[in-house]
Amino acid sequence: MSKKLEFNFARLRHLRTSPRQLQILTAFGSAIAHDANEDFNSTASRKEKHIQDTYSRSDTPYDITARTGPDRVRVYVQTASLPARRHEHSTRGSSLLRAVNRGR
Repeated sequence: MSKKLEFNFARLRHLRTSPRQLQILTAFGSAIAHDANEDFNSTASRKEKHIQDTYSRSDTPYDITARTGPDRVRVYVQTASLPARRHEHSTRGSSLLRAVNRGR
């Protein structure tokens, strides 16, 4: 026997865009960005670290961006500098993927 399930979509939209949801996702994204930055500092070449410290506009190789859309909140962890982008494609591997796989 089955029963029809009804959703309150206005309430669901409110839950997905709530400030608490933004706090939770920002904390999770910050932890991943922190791990990725530490991994970059330990695995990147001296040349890339020097370029990061000297020429990059961003203080950290990876940063987070939060966006609230009409139906959900999104938090992106992304490369903030050219050395971080080059490191993502290097033979040493991706700091960001290693940080995600550690999974806090």
